[in-house]
Amino acid sequence: MMHSTNLKALAQYYEDIGDYDTAERLLTRALEADEKHFGARHPVLAEDLFNLGLLLFSAEKYFKAEKMLQRALNLQTKALGAEHPDVKETIDVLTALRREREQSARLKTTCDYQLASGVAIGAHPV
Repeated sequence: MMHSTNLKALAQYYEDIGDYDTAERLLTRALEADEKHFGARHPVLAEDLFNLGLLLFSAEKYFKAEKMLQRALNLQTKALGAEHPDVKETIDVLTALRREREQSARLKTTCDYQLASGVAIGAHPV
């Protein structure tokens, strides 16, 4: 099995070229490898979870991203304390993710309503 550092570097390449699905699979494998090597509560997993959460956020997989980021936050808080900059950064990302998810849901609801009522999206009433 490839070392997790190599998997992470390869995942970064695929993320950079926009292949989020491949990057997600590679980061998930790296996370699993690190978890097996270090254990489920080791602080190194927080970084893996954070990076996977950011990738999922970029791929607009908001619920999966939130799950990874929340796990990262739990590990970071226990290992580093609530005032650590990494904890604050994860909280900021979670806040942005939740805002984005809510905005996306509102937009989808609006589009669904317009389609159902026969209103052309972007049309203005006269």
